[in-house]
Amino acid sequence: TLALALIGASVSSTMIEDLKIAALKRIEEVYERFDAHYQKKFVRPTVKFDLRGNRSGVAYFHKNLIRLNVNVLLDYKEDFIKRTPGHEVAHLVSRNVYGAMIRSHGPEWQIAMHVIGQPAERCHSFVVKTENIYHCKCEQVHYLSTRMHNQIMRGEIKATCKNCRSVCVWEKILSAN
Repeated sequence: TLALALIGASVSSTMIEDLKIAALKRIEEVYERFDAHYQKKFVRPTVKFDLRGNRSGVAYFHKNLIRLNVNVLLDYKEDFIKRTPGHEVAHLVSRNVYGAMIRSHGPEWQIAMHVIGQPAERCHSFVVKTENIYHCKCEQVHYLSTRMHNQIMRGEIKATCKNCRSVCVWEKILSAN
């Protein structure tokens, strides 16, 4: 079988497919709860496992599409499956019920999260490891997306640590000094 090298571990294509199937089952389970609660059958979305970067998932209401990050799925397995698919389905269902103009993580979405028994957490706490490693004064490691890293390199933005509020510095610049 195909094997992918992931930070010192080997992951078979069978394991990847099993995790994808588990995520799809979770999506269906969540939809069944919404169907029962709202007493209607929601149209199931297309699901793609092609998302990259720092986000674990994203929902597109007008396309009825959910994109999931397979790298985060591989790193966090059951925790990802418990949290991310339901979070994204709640976006689609809340917009279907209350209209497309609602706030992404507003009260309507929070109600949807309550219906499926998940905490209404806006952001995930998964550490998404990238090649763009930054450090701050409190010595915390920050993994930045390629997009954000490129914006920093072009001088368009600066990344600051939420804890110590210092400007984060790219690891390669630190090692050159």
